[in-house]
Amino acid sequence: MTKYTEDICAYRLRLSAGRNSITERSITINYPPYNGNCISNIFAGVGFSSGFSISCSGWLDEDDRPQRNPKIDSNGNSLLTYKLLYHVLGSYSEPHIFCTVIGGNISTPQFTLRPGRPEHGYLINVLIYIEDKYQSHQDFVVQLKIVPDKKDILGLYVDNEYQDFEAKKDMTAILLMNMGITEMIHEEVTPVIVEKDPNSTRDIPNAKEQIIQQISNHIHLVQTPEQIELLTDLLLHISDELGSLTYHTQKMLEKIYSNIIPKLDQIFNNSKDTAQINTVGKGITKGYLQLLTAQKLHTSCFTDCNQQKYLSEKILAGYKDRYKLISMIQSGSVPGEVSPAIHIGDYINYIVSRHDANTIPGARLFIDDKHLATIPSSVNNYIDLSQYSNLDIEVVEGVHLFSTKNDEQITSRTTSLVIYGDGQVLDVFGLLEPVTVKLILDPKVRDTVTLTELSTNNTESLKYIKVQLGEPEMVTNVEFIPSYEFGLFDYYISIDGQPTETNHELKGTIGPKSWILRLNVNMFDNGFGIDTYKYGGVIAYIGIKPRFNTSQHSSDIDVRIYSVGCYYWNIKHNIWSKKGVQHSDGTNVDSVECLTNHLTDFGASFFVPPNTINFSTVFDKFKDIGDNAAVLSVVITLIVLYFIIVLVVRRADRKDLMKWSVEPLSDNIDTDIYHYQVTVYTGIRRNAGTNSNIFIVLAGFDDESEIRALKDVKNREFSTGSVSSYLMSVPRSLGDLTYLRIWHDSTGKSKMVDWFLNLVVVKDIQNGASYVFLCDRWLSLTKDDGKTERFLPVASKEDLQNFAHLFFFKSRKDITDGHLWFSVVARPTRSPFTRVQRLSCCLSLLFTTMIANAMWYQTTDGLDYSQNASVGPFTFSAQELLISLFGSFIVVPVNILIVTLFRKSAPAKEKEVSLKIHPKVTVKDTLGKEDTIISNANDNPFESLTNTKKRFQLPHWCVYVAWFLVLLSVFVSGSFTVLYSQEWGAERSGMWLSAFFLSFLESIIIVQPLKVITVAIVVAVIFRSTSEYEDDKESELEVYDIVKTGKQGTIGPETPAYPTHRKPYTDRNVDVENLEKVREYRKKQSRLFGVFQEIIVYSFYVITIAILCYESKDTTGYGEVNGIRDLFIEDLDAPNVIKGHRGLEGISSYENFWEWCDERLLPNLYRRNYYNKDEVSPNQKLLLSDGIHFRVGLPQLRQARVKTDTCDVNAHLIRTVSDCLDDYELSTYDDVNYEVGWKDTFKNTTLDKKPWQYKGTLEVNGFPIAGDRATYGGGGYTAVLEDNLAESEDIILYLKSQRWLDRQTRAVFVEVNLYNPSVNMFTVVNMMLEFPPTGSVSTKAFITPIRLYRYVGPSAIFIILLDLVFVAFTLFYLIQQCKLMKKIGMTYFQEFWNCIEFMNTISAILCCAFYGVHYLFTEMTLSDFYDNAAQFVNFQRIVLWDEIFCFTQAFLLFFSMLKLLRLVRFNSKVTQLAGTLRRSVWPVFNFCIVFTIIFVAFAISGYIVFGSQNAEYSTPLTTMQTLFSMLLMKVNIDPLIATDQFIGPLYVFIYILMVVFILINMFMSILNDTFTAVRCDKACLPDDPAMVNFMINEFKRLIGASDTYDYNRSKENQKKTGSREELKLGETTPTYQFLTSVYTHFKSEKTYKPKSEDLSI
Repeated sequence: MTKYTEDICAYRLRLSAGRNSITERSITINYPPYNGNCISNIFAGVGFSSGFSISCSGWLDEDDRPQRNPKIDSNGNSLLTYKLLYHVLGSYSEPHIFCTVIGGNISTPQFTLRPGRPEHGYLINVLIYIEDKYQSHQDFVVQLKIVPDKKDILGLYVDNEYQDFEAKKDMTAILLMNMGITEMIHEEVTPVIVEKDPNSTRDIPNAKEQIIQQISNHIHLVQTPEQIELLTDLLLHISDELGSLTYHTQKMLEKIYSNIIPKLDQIFNNSKDTAQINTVGKGITKGYLQLLTAQKLHTSCFTDCNQQKYLSEKILAGYKDRYKLISMIQSGSVPGEVSPAIHIGDYINYIVSRHDANTIPGARLFIDDKHLATIPSSVNNYIDLSQYSNLDIEVVEGVHLFSTKNDEQITSRTTSLVIYGDGQVLDVFGLLEPVTVKLILDPKVRDTVTLTELSTNNTESLKYIKVQLGEPEMVTNVEFIPSYEFGLFDYYISIDGQPTETNHELKGTIGPKSWILRLNVNMFDNGFGIDTYKYGGVIAYIGIKPRFNTSQHSSDIDVRIYSVGCYYWNIKHNIWSKKGVQHSDGTNVDSVECLTNHLTDFGASFFVPPNTINFSTVFDKFKDIGDNAAVLSVVITLIVLYFIIVLVVRRADRKDLMKWSVEPLSDNIDTDIYHYQVTVYTGIRRNAGTNSNIFIVLAGFDDESEIRALKDVKNREFSTGSVSSYLMSVPRSLGDLTYLRIWHDSTGKSKMVDWFLNLVVVKDIQNGASYVFLCDRWLSLTKDDGKTERFLPVASKEDLQNFAHLFFFKSRKDITDGHLWFSVVARPTRSPFTRVQRLSCCLSLLFTTMIANAMWYQTTDGLDYSQNASVGPFTFSAQELLISLFGSFIVVPVNILIVTLFRKSAPAKEKEVSLKIHPKVTVKDTLGKEDTIISNANDNPFESLTNTKKRFQLPHWCVYVAWFLVLLSVFVSGSFTVLYSQEWGAERSGMWLSAFFLSFLESIIIVQPLKVITVAIVVAVIFRSTSEYEDDKESELEVYDIVKTGKQGTIGPETPAYPTHRKPYTDRNVDVENLEKVREYRKKQSRLFGVFQEIIVYSFYVITIAILCYESKDTTGYGEVNGIRDLFIEDLDAPNVIKGHRGLEGISSYENFWEWCDERLLPNLYRRNYYNKDEVSPNQKLLLSDGIHFRVGLPQLRQARVKTDTCDVNAHLIRTVSDCLDDYELSTYDDVNYEVGWKDTFKNTTLDKKPWQYKGTLEVNGFPIAGDRATYGGGGYTAVLEDNLAESEDIILYLKSQRWLDRQTRAVFVEVNLYNPSVNMFTVVNMMLEFPPTGSVSTKAFITPIRLYRYVGPSAIFIILLDLVFVAFTLFYLIQQCKLMKKIGMTYFQEFWNCIEFMNTISAILCCAFYGVHYLFTEMTLSDFYDNAAQFVNFQRIVLWDEIFCFTQAFLLFFSMLKLLRLVRFNSKVTQLAGTLRRSVWPVFNFCIVFTIIFVAFAISGYIVFGSQNAEYSTPLTTMQTLFSMLLMKVNIDPLIATDQFIGPLYVFIYILMVVFILINMFMSILNDTFTAVRCDKACLPDDPAMVNFMINEFKRLIGASDTYDYNRSKENQKKTGSREELKLGETTPTYQFLTSVYTHFKSEKTYKPKSEDLSI
């Protein structure tokens, strides 16, 4: 189609058929209106309040005239149509039409709009479409600024403006306001609320319900097409989030749709705007589909189920009567036209297409290029389609909408087909030629289809597999995937047992085109009867035998098995039925193809049978158990480890009895008759425990206890996370407890000095009242606020129901009890569920998970086992994660049963206790009311507790049932797992182990912690229960036993052993000086531990980075490059090159290049013969002449050219010189297509591999390459060689004969990709030849070895773990630096080490990002190679990102190593170095200015004098490089002498004198002077000079060479002995004597002592 005139908008259309048949037609298109303007009455206002009006005038139109003429057009009387739409800047919503006015010069009624978005300046565009009568339109934009009002948007419904709209029945204004409110709710830009309405809400479902309620109340006011279109947009906005549609919202939406659909004919009766009619029809249809999908997603109900069912039926009934909507969608459509598809997320795809009677037979139906159905060509034989003027076919693909029940048997998406004829549904049934329907499978279902290898299932002559067949209506597909795809295989099938070549029931041949066997139980109905085959009762055995020579081709074959059944929706009975639907041969793992003789809704079931074990042969495979012992070894190892760990945890169980027992305090005395149980919870923090002495004072309304030590005769420690219970006896009741004082004396050893106290629970034994004292703080001299004493008031109910407290307390309890694996190590207090039982449950869980995975496990689809980690560390995640999740769900019921039996079973014996009676005691309850606890000596003081309701317990014999289930599950699971491994073979068994361990880690790291956190949140937010503090029955019995036997105290008040600390509490006199010394010592000690920890952790980090950097570069890379250079580049004689032929370096002309191609390039690229002249075998045709490297894809020649006449010829020589060719630049390169021989062409020929056609950078996946003369683009003219020598020689000869290289050629690239499987190394070879305008040839070779498969071999798992560790370190340091930057702001960058850490973190992040990009491009390139193996595949993108990744790794390692200096910051030399660099910045900067001026002067003069004669001075850049080499004393003076015997040596002499002898010495003087000043400056000393001495002394104490640190020495003594602390020693160890000698040697060294005047300030 060609536009042939400029003054008239006309086109000429030419249609060609064959060689000589041509028809032409002229098409004239009218111009849109022009020359007009539109303005608003105001350009700024307030949202939902200000009234806007748009006026348009001056618009002209040529009407029916072919040309515009303003004078004539202004006199026209034609009316124009003005359509107004609005669009909010920054909003993702489409523009909404809200007004249409017809006339010449018009002014619209006033309207209100919503406010704009603040980030876009509150701007809203009003779009005006000005249309003529032919609907040719001109666009005009009026921009308005609309700011928000200060009120809640949902409060607008009660404003006067909205009530005025209701009173005026202005439906357009009502719709505009509700549309604005809906958009703002979705955008989350609610205006600031000054006076917030307490009833206002941001709950989106509730807000939508209010909006729908408003629309429903005024739906009767909708009268115009514009209002219908705006209403449709509004309803689609509301229902786009299917999850937020409540029942009431759905009900009102159904009401609105049922009201407006009958009005559509009346409203659009006179409308000719087919686009508007289409939009409304699609909008309402989409709204109905959204409503149906929401109903499908919310099938469960708890109340009003009948009403919800009634609503579903109403929605379905309204949707089924939808042809009016279809006619609107197809309004203006002609046969063959397909309307755009409607998509409802991933749930529904909908399309309607119009046909005539001749195109429906054989019609193929698509949605978005996805083939879904084919109508049979003979459909006209059964239905007379010619009687209908309009035939529309509706296709709905997705979830099934018309079923009100769950469709458990349907695992595919459904496809619905309906044909409409003139508005009536055609009843299509009884077709003899079936309709083909394709049903798309869900990806989650497809992923369950896996491969099974047959190479391990060998008999003497056959490979076999066992297949479980389904019901008679089901078809089982057995899909074979051979290693040699061109071979033939014979198959033999039997249902009696393993088939043989003579004993079988079915046989045949598969391959090479068809590799699928479709089996059905009816195929074997030979007298057994169909009943035998129901419910998968038949096992078919298939034997496979190759029909080709297995010595030349591999006979390995994998098989994929899945069962398929087709269903249709029976409308009459509302069920899925199989009758009349058959399975087609087009089924695969992506879709199911069904054949049917009628049209309705269709679905499919897709089932993957589990793995089976052939017991007839599996035990024979144990003969070669040594070749497949991985799984058996794992099973045995696990059982052995279990018994070893049982011995350890059994001892721990016994220690638990002592650790968790209630022990009386050692300072109890016999006269103490009132008892309290004190339970102390130590926090779960790092080093939270202590062995310091703990003291408490307990106070109540009536009295206060003496100072009591929390210590029993067993001297138990308060370890991290421990719960210690004590019986504290006092002389009398303290009343209702009010507060608790608790402190320690800081006498603990090493890291057990400080203490993190979580809480203390005190229980009154007499009345059962419990009091909780919350702390959650450190008692430490060096942490928190530096205090070791806490005053704790009794916690109120509000304190105990605080979310943070409940969450952490519940998490603590559940992580030590609910987390099965962790609870083996940290068994909770007082749990009857012992560690041995927990370990046994873990073993049972482990083995049941193994068998669950084994039942469903095979391998990933299409996996290459030789490179099983080729796509990174998560290759197996998609398949194996699904398997592990499925396995977890299977084993949960068994595990829960065993755990419940252990946990709920009663102990073997119940303890009977007779309680000691104490005198009468009265206390006050929490309301201040006196209550008598014990009325007389005969009353039981514990009666209220002993009568409490006991928890539910199972009989004790249930423990034995649990042990039996543990043994049974372990034995059965382990046995069958080993049998499965023998069926799979060694390679497949190793693959399975990775899925098993993934499931194991998933259970420990993900599933159980998520369960613990979820339960803790529910308890903290919903139940807010505080009953966890109550003791269990066992602890109460222990307390009663202590009281009964009188063991609560053995010391009398008159004995000299009466505890001295037990006295009334008074404010303690604190030795402030000594306390400060102790605090200072603790701080230094904590700092010392911090430094050591930082050094160890950071050293591990640096080692990790070093290993990863080293791993990314292979030591064989140099050998690869050297070998390739010997083949193609070097001009030398070598055993592995063709003798006497020049290399790439020897090319100096076009002729040399073609000779190099014939004599060196091609013979080395293609191997023809072995060294003994035998021809190479077919599978080695891809080898190079060295017999080591394989070609990857085809080689390619690529040329970069320049255009002709790209430079100006001197006027005096213009007759002599015909043309001028410039150098290669962005403005001169050639990208025009040519004919053969670089002849101009007027045809757009695009022949494959044609070397005269230009291909752009994106087309060849290239990138620019820098040469010596220019930087060349990634595109060019390409000539791809073939995969054999003969054809490649023909291509080279053809290019040479047609002068492919000429004067316009500026560069030629020879590109080859190689692979060396011996070292797992790819090599990308790019040999560049530059042909500059000056003549000659410049060559350069880019040989880049890259490793695309990182995770291969024994170190693969290790490298994966290091990658994960590196990512974890990166996240840790990133968060750490972000917190520091937030804390100190921009001053962060003023510290040198902060800048180094910042660069280190940025480099680490870039490494992660660049590795991801490198991985992505690797996948894309390899995918291109797999899809186009017979083409050239460009690896240059991988090379680019690999180099960037390596450079980033180098920077990362540099900054990481540099930061190691920070870790030794206490060393004075390091501090002086940093100070010298910091102080010398400005002097060095000034020096650099002088140096730069002199250096540039020498560089420019050297370039001018020697540039034309010497390569080292040929460009300014190379001149600077040469001069820098001279600074390192690498002086090459011979070329300069050859250039000029006088100027050359003089130039070198002056340069050495000025730069080396003068400037460099000036630089050294600057540093030396600065270093001298730094040594004299006290400010440049280490941040803590005494820290080094402290480290040495602590190390001495650690090895036993020193006593405990004496932090009580006076400052005067420290001054006398100097800053280094000298400790008097007794006997010393040999280690200490050696260290002391080394220390004395370094101490005796003479150091610089500055003069006193140098130290003055």
